[in-house]
Amino acid sequence: MPQDNRVPSARYDGRPDTRSELGDEFTQAAYDMIEMCIKDELRVSRYDNCIVIDEQGLTVSCTVQSIKNEDKYYSAELMFLISHKLFDEPVCEFTRYTGDSAEEAVTNCASLFVFTVFTSIVSAFDNEDGEHILSDFGGRERSFAVSEDRPVFNIGERGEEPADMFSYVKRYVHNYLGSKNAYWLELYVYSLEGRSHSEVRLNGALLSGLSDRLRGYIDAMKIEDDFYSERQFVMLLDRSSPDDRKYTAAETVISLTKCAVDLLLSVTDRESDRIAYDRLVRVSGKQIRLANEIRVLVPELFTCEYLHIKRGDDIKLRMGNGFVPFKRTQLRNLGYIEQGIIQYLAENRLSRKQAWNIIRLSSLDEVIKESIRNGMTLDEITLTELVLGVPDDYELL
Repeated sequence: MPQDNRVPSARYDGRPDTRSELGDEFTQAAYDMIEMCIKDELRVSRYDNCIVIDEQGLTVSCTVQSIKNEDKYYSAELMFLISHKLFDEPVCEFTRYTGDSAEEAVTNCASLFVFTVFTSIVSAFDNEDGEHILSDFGGRERSFAVSEDRPVFNIGERGEEPADMFSYVKRYVHNYLGSKNAYWLELYVYSLEGRSHSEVRLNGALLSGLSDRLRGYIDAMKIEDDFYSERQFVMLLDRSSPDDRKYTAAETVISLTKCAVDLLLSVTDRESDRIAYDRLVRVSGKQIRLANEIRVLVPELFTCEYLHIKRGDDIKLRMGNGFVPFKRTQLRNLGYIEQGIIQYLAENRLSRKQAWNIIRLSSLDEVIKESIRNGMTLDEITLTELVLGVPDDYELL
């Protein structure tokens, strides 16, 4: 029976536990709705814990995260994992919706998932000669098929039909693509009593630069309701000859990151730092490059997460006397390391002294202290780019 036990590491929301105590009958109701929505167009194999789309080789599984009775109606939240052999990590999507009963709320969630997410993924697989995005990373040119069917789901009323939000960010997306075979964009805007918000995520990572590109779109709307929102999902898929390099699995990087945080919490001087690094190399199976990357990234990302420092999309790698600019989504393991830190902080209570042992190892320590000396609060600090010192032989993955 197909099953994907990989960590849903695409998420950047700090939710390490995706299990549910709710009854299996609700999950089966969700599968019934998915199958009903797609069976006329796609051949489906049904299992107890998932649905397999035979032609594309996609596996869809879901869990009901919550069901609440909200006065006169019910609200439900479902988590969907979509897996494929080309995906470096499963697509992990949460869908929320309401209904007159608990079952109707669940089936409405499933229907919304098919409309906004699943349709877009399948259309990227079906796109042979349509729209593509070209990118160049690490000297390798790549071509990503774009979802041709990418519907916009809206709540509320406005003076005109929803536009293709992807068109507002399309020309910039190639700058954010790295070595993975699949990337997915979530675009979301809303207006609440005159206050607008725009949000773009790539494989779960919130990107301030792309989010700002949508600001003008939502600000220009003529909203007729107190609340209005639009959501769109776009898949980018490279099905060319696979990379022959073997990448460390996401769940392994996440696990090693948690181990690194444990080790670095006790670092107080150069000798304890050396001991921690040697232990990290051993537990990583002597993968020196990976151990070095985790050792470099953990203090910087831990500092940002622990102190809730806002940061932009840009990263500069300092190699010798030079700097190489990137977007943070281009570095394959950065997101996994970031997720490992988020999960660690969600699962453990740290003393301020312990946390500061890691913060002192980061290049941000003095930057933050200087900002505070100049009268800024932590909430006011924004890092437009993160500068990371890496070995001269650092390999882009």
